Amino acid sequence: MGSIPGNHDFWINSSPSLWTKKDQLANGFMQMYGQDVIASIQAEQSGSTTPYDFSHNPDSPAEATNIPPTTNFFWYYLLGNTAFIGYSGAHTYEETLPYLEESCQWAQSVNPSNIVLLGHWNNPGYGCEDEMTVPSLYNELKSLPACAPIASKMRYFMGHQHCNYVVENDVGFMVGGQGMSDFQCGGDFGIPVLDTTGGRFKVYFFPIQSHRGYTYYQDTLKCFRDNGISGCYHLAQVWSDTPLI
Repeated sequence: MGSIPGNHDFWINSSPSLWTKKDQLANGFMQMYGQDVIASIQAEQSGSTTPYDFSHNPDSPAEATNIPPTTNFFWYYLLGNTAFIGYSGAHTYEETLPYLEESCQWAQSVNPSNIVLLGHWNNPGYGCEDEMTVPSLYNELKSLPACAPIASKMRYFMGHQHCNYVVENDVGFMVGGQGMSDFQCGGDFGIPVLDTTGGRFKVYFFPIQSHRGYTYYQDTLKCFRDNGISGCYHLAQVWSDTPLI
């Protein structure tokens, strides 16, 4: 499982400008959705038994920008033939850069068929700087010396906007429509599936339900139970189907 924090995980009212003293600033998120993060690697190397960096006391100073170090949210791993890189868009590019370079150097060493960048924000604001949105960071990685050699293998998935659609053909995907109402997408809910078997990069999207009227929940659930997910691709939209490099 890979999990990355969004703006509501830091500030319950969505933005640092709406901070309250009850905000968890993602201190709870990093433990509840525990990942094998950079901080845990650093802890092991130093002999610590604490898997996170608790050096930032959220009550001192009590302010919107006193969030945990980015090492508590940055991770990378290999699953099958795909490398995944997850990061926090609430931190600065300068804070994140060393770990981006580290993850790209690692990816070069394991030589995956495909690399997926996972982040939350699709647009700046609500606690995210311009260069830390997923599309901006993806474009930055393509020119970063440590990442440029593997840039052709990179794709990205993101949320924030409560919609599901293809952002950039065969490269970028919005998968933020998980039931919350949105003035554009009307509370869409669906399931994206990444399939990298057979030497191809394939993204299928199962539309499940929308406030606008459609519902495929029962049909999709029955098919999943009877045939497994890969046996139900006829119920899905094909968002991408292209050869792996």
